[in-house]
Amino acid sequence: MLPRSFLYVPGNRPDLFDKAAGGQADAVVLDLEDAVPLPAKAEAREAVRRWLDTRDPTTGAQAWVRVDPAALTADLDAVLHPHLDGLFLATATPTALDALTAHPRWLRSERQRASRNHDPSGRPVVEEQAVVEERAPASVSKPPTPAVVEERAPATGRPVVEERAPASDHPVVEERAPASVSKPPSVVALIESAEGLQTLQQMSTHPALTAFGIGEVDLLGDLRVTRTHRTEAVVLALRTQVVVAGAAAGLKAPVAPTSTDFRDLEAFAESTRLALDLGFRSRTAIHPAQVPVIHDALTPTADEVAAAHDVVSRYEASGSSVALDNSGRLIDGAVVRGARETLARAGT
Repeated sequence: MLPRSFLYVPGNRPDLFDKAAGGQADAVVLDLEDAVPLPAKAEAREAVRRWLDTRDPTTGAQAWVRVDPAALTADLDAVLHPHLDGLFLATATPTALDALTAHPRWLRSERQRASRNHDPSGRPVVEEQAVVEERAPASVSKPPTPAVVEERAPATGRPVVEERAPASDHPVVEERAPASVSKPPSVVALIESAEGLQTLQQMSTHPALTAFGIGEVDLLGDLRVTRTHRTEAVVLALRTQVVVAGAAAGLKAPVAPTSTDFRDLEAFAESTRLALDLGFRSRTAIHPAQVPVIHDALTPTADEVAAAHDVVSRYEASGSSVALDNSGRLIDGAVVRGARETLARAGT
């Protein structure tokens, strides 16, 4: 299960990295895409790399980075690191996903993982199943696990091909050997274009993909859809397409888009509850005040947890046959799956 909350932090603001990672968010997303002006990109990459070098991965929020498909090689050169938990791939397409996994250090990590699964004779080795700690909502797990979503500035929603400034205009970056990455990070593909929407099924089977997310401002801009009360049904339909594609492929639940109106927390809470009803289990934030709102909406209540425990107990006591809940309603496999998912989200 992905973190509930992802707090965006501009990649060119290293003064905020530790503060954000030590706050309430389950994960921070250091943004190398829209949040960083083009002239500051190289400096931002170096700031993120240095922070990952010094980060203690056993404490604080998970560390994620949003990368730009228009400058993917440079971004990955800087951020593929053993202390990185996941990537948000902006404006995701099948081509961008393939480019990500074609990066030399990604391929090296895949080869290292494959080599650990074979003995010297080349025969497969059966690994002992790793014990992964289930995280209660209030805590943060550190195994790499991913979203979604962020609104981007260009009105068209399309990435702008990054122009390289002369070498003299870039900050001097110390040459160093890249950190060894033994396991590829989780990947959330952000659906922010018509092409991304049209290739959902193709991307959903990509071996690197963990989950989808939505960048609604960019997506609606690319579709030439104006968001009003008259087009709310269109927005819900677009979100549903993403949920269905991920669920059909067995991906993690998608990450819901944030709201740029971080002052209206009541509306943000209601839209987060709607996202939960639609099948989302995580959401991005652009302001720390949005984080506890996300947690409150996405974390099962004590009554919901008790009801889920009761459903599972009744079902198991029946020998996995016919059972009724405390209201006399039939408990079938779908009801039990929902109850167990509730318990997993609650960390019990």
